[in-house]
Amino acid sequence: YTTQEDAGEAYSVSITTQYLNEVWKPSFDPSNINGSWYPQYFGAFATGASQIFQAVMGNGGTLAQAQAAVYDAASPLHEASRAFADQGRPEAGSSRFREIFDQIRKVPIPKGGLFLEKSQLWMSEGQYNFSDKIKFAEIIIGASWKKYILNSKGTLFVDTIKPITINEMAAFTQVSKKLFMEKLTLAVSGRFDKNEDFKGRFTPRVTALVQLARNNNLRLSYQTAYRFPSTQQKYILLDVGNYTLLGGLPWVLEYMNVKTNPVVELNNGVPASAPYIYKEFNPESVRSFEIGYKSLIAYKLLIDVYGYLGQYKNFLGRNTLFQPSTGAVFSTVINSSEKIKTNGFGLGFDYQLRGNYNVFLNAYSDVLKDIPAGFRAYFNTPKYRLNTGFSNSSLGKNKNFGFNVVFHWQDAFFYEGDFANGPINAYSTIDAQVNHRFLKNKSLMIKIGGTNILNHYYKNGFGHPYIGAIYYSSILFTLI
Repeated sequence: YTTQEDAGEAYSVSITTQYLNEVWKPSFDPSNINGSWYPQYFGAFATGASQIFQAVMGNGGTLAQAQAAVYDAASPLHEASRAFADQGRPEAGSSRFREIFDQIRKVPIPKGGLFLEKSQLWMSEGQYNFSDKIKFAEIIIGASWKKYILNSKGTLFVDTIKPITINEMAAFTQVSKKLFMEKLTLAVSGRFDKNEDFKGRFTPRVTALVQLARNNNLRLSYQTAYRFPSTQQKYILLDVGNYTLLGGLPWVLEYMNVKTNPVVELNNGVPASAPYIYKEFNPESVRSFEIGYKSLIAYKLLIDVYGYLGQYKNFLGRNTLFQPSTGAVFSTVINSSEKIKTNGFGLGFDYQLRGNYNVFLNAYSDVLKDIPAGFRAYFNTPKYRLNTGFSNSSLGKNKNFGFNVVFHWQDAFFYEGDFANGPINAYSTIDAQVNHRFLKNKSLMIKIGGTNILNHYYKNGFGHPYIGAIYYSSILFTLI
């Protein structure tokens, strides 16, 4: 398969609004100083400060009293100076504002806000099961190939000269065997992956399924895994207004030119030397151990619980750097120097009641620990999540009605993103649907339902749009 991207008319809001200000009134234009925003602001500020000083010297009293005498209480010196420089600014939503805004958003970055993103992904994968040829164990092999073509013409990636092409290949083998009269099932697998930007990686996994009693199973697994940095984490170069996003590859980081213009870590002011910035950039890896238990009691209650522990090495995240000589701020992708730990659990209950009624509940928790100060991990997962539901698939005298009601809840968490960071409140939603199967034509069913049926608006990411209700109806016709 392939995915073909086209940014269409997508644009950067921060860049577009910055240029809108410059088109309306430049921040500083040497050829028109009196018509520039900064000189107007500072001129008004200096005039106001002078008036306040004269009021203090002439009338005595406090600075606050003098300022109140010169300015209205609702317009202190800074606000008054800014209001003076902002005179004539097109009001948001006005025809002039819309005219300038539309003009800028249609001009490609860096002279405007338009993205020219037309990247591609080509993917091919396959696997073969040898069960019809090899009997002593189940053996599966597989392989995949990916080709990324980054083509943003410099509006998102560092591809100003030509598109960036990356090939990625992988192969795996899995061997599983049932032992001791099928009381124990062992599975061993190994996977090798190679991305053009990094050395090859081999990751083994071992799992064991133990039948403790009839319909009672214990599962154990030890897993190793890794994650190559995404294309944006490697190649992005984008000014988002207050800072510039940079990919983590050493040659991309050279955009900062730290040898000439040193940088410091923004959170603590510690100098970040060139060797630190240009150190080797690695894929993220994790080792984890999981234990789980699954049981079917009296063919009515299904229980499934698990817990896991894990430890990350070279965890991928972002760090913020400040360049004093230029005043620029950069958000760079780096590997954490600390080993970050994770743990979590899940539990599920599914109970079959009389009359074909069914009730279920599942809950999950995931935690990330030991994150270094100033390191943005992008672990955008609530600590707790819960789902519970009630349903029946054959109601009524003729067993041709059904319904399903599901309640979702998730905990609050702090969202970290490349473009925005902030708190996400806890929220809950209710999904429901009813269905009817026609007696004369049992292959025909009609469904009516909705997600978030109470239309309780919520957000699942900071800066994301609010999500409301979706109502639907459907007709299902079974041909065979």
